[in-house]
Amino acid sequence: MEASTSDNITVKVDTVKKEGSSAVDGILSYRFRSVDNDSLPLDNITGGSFSPASGDVTKSGSSYPDISTTYTAPDNDSTMKLQVRVSNELEIGVTSHFNVYVTDDIETQNTIDTNPVIENISAERLDNGDLKWTMNVSNDDGFSGLEVKWEYLFGDNRTFTSQSKTATQGDSNRGVMQATMSGYQDSRVMGKLPRHVCEDGNLKKTMMCLE
Repeated sequence: MEASTSDNITVKVDTVKKEGSSAVDGILSYRFRSVDNDSLPLDNITGGSFSPASGDVTKSGSSYPDISTTYTAPDNDSTMKLQVRVSNELEIGVTSHFNVYVTDDIETQNTIDTNPVIENISAERLDNGDLKWTMNVSNDDGFSGLEVKWEYLFGDNRTFTSQSKTATQGDSNRGVMQATMSGYQDSRVMGKLPRHVCEDGNLKKTMMCLE
């Protein structure tokens, strides 16, 4: 049950006597309480409360009526050990325990946000040997608010010029980002091209190796 909520508890009782006994089915007393692992009682704040917490039942016809109480759980996530004791007028009785699992009443939801997404990237060799990079980007919160940072790592210094950002016509969540990397030459030197696409300060980075 959820914290700070209430639910009903019902207990069925009966008495057993030897055949031919003159014993009388008298009044039975009951008591509910929350207890710790040593069966010591807890207060209402820690262990919750019962309404009623105690009372009497009298046999009606061939059976005793059910014993019912309303239990209100404490306001914290916990496992409550509840105790019910039923006894006769001589205080001879039976004690039973059962557990109630109390959960927080706060609903939680886990989500994973993978946006913005770099859907693909391509490079075009220009006549002067520069590389024109083009990447298609999508974002569920809109393309116009995205920013991009181009870098070239672990190789000779490269500069990026003619940077542009163009939204796709008819789709405000998609667009094209372009930049021209100057000074690129074929070599056996490995470099890395990270592309940082940023939304509200959160960087989405992918990396490509160039040889």
